[in-house]
Amino acid sequence: MPVVLPRACVIGAGPIGLSAARVLAAAGFRVTVIHADHPTTPSATFVGPAAAGLIEPVAMSPADEALVAVMFRYAYRRWLAAEEALGVDARVVRYSVAPGAPPPAWLAEVDGLTQTGISSWAFRTVVVTPVTWLAQTRYRLRARGVQLCRQRVTSPAGLASLTRQFDVVVNATGPGAWALGDEEMFGRRGVLVWVAPHPQLTDVVFDDASFSYVIPQRRLVAVGGTRDEHRGDPRLWPRQPSAADVAEILGRFAQLPGAPDLSTVQVVGATCDYRPARPRLRLETTSEGGRPVVHATGFGGSGWTLAPAAGFAVARLCLTAVGLPEMTQDEADEAEATARAADAR
Repeated sequence: MPVVLPRACVIGAGPIGLSAARVLAAAGFRVTVIHADHPTTPSATFVGPAAAGLIEPVAMSPADEALVAVMFRYAYRRWLAAEEALGVDARVVRYSVAPGAPPPAWLAEVDGLTQTGISSWAFRTVVVTPVTWLAQTRYRLRARGVQLCRQRVTSPAGLASLTRQFDVVVNATGPGAWALGDEEMFGRRGVLVWVAPHPQLTDVVFDDASFSYVIPQRRLVAVGGTRDEHRGDPRLWPRQPSAADVAEILGRFAQLPGAPDLSTVQVVGATCDYRPARPRLRLETTSEGGRPVVHATGFGGSGWTLAPAAGFAVARLCLTAVGLPEMTQDEADEAEATARAADAR
């Protein structure tokens, strides 16, 4: 008899959803990704161009510090090995915390770590240009047989409907999880001021104490940031950055070590989006109508950073949910290497 492959539906086409789809396809699932919007349009269920793409844990709950360090160890290695064609570029980070504050646990996992002051360090990481990564990953997933469908899932009833059509459903909706019944979900507002490339803005600068940062992408430089919280229906959250936001961010930017004179910086524009946050990161399986739903939400500002690890964790939960053996990290790496070779052909 022919082997019937399990069917998985991933709701959400941001970094978490697409990473999960990639590993699930490599694990042998028939995968459908459902997304609500065009890949260049920010929304409650899709990460758009307002993301800065820094591979470093940002704006996570302190309660998740140990878990984040473990996930970062795996994800960081995958990002360092990622192809430039996916919009991934090597960068040096100059990172600092408040005087006297301990360094975060994840800092021990980075390459090239050098202490540059009492509360400051430099290390190697990468910066992702989100629109490039999303477009390239979607293209590669389609080539591997993954279906991508445009559909809005905005209620628990919509989620329940999908569980009747698939063997397992993955909830990777970001702030959209609130509409699916997750009342613990809230958003941390992220305003970015985009400036033109500048000869003094080649490294990432991140001051954790003031939450001020400079992140050079390929075509523009992201300057931030903000992290005020918004709760309730994400559709009602303000989406336009104010002139006061921009002035306040640029004022902090001017105080960062090595920042150029503001008169020499060309401001291109500003964007506003929301980091999907929870009191605790959610990686678990629940049941809806007798069918499994795997939740991968609440990554705060670390969705891009932890996406490879989240995709692997989701695949393991999905395999268990449908009664198949779990995949090891070595097996996931081997499957990914095979898929990359197929992409190259």
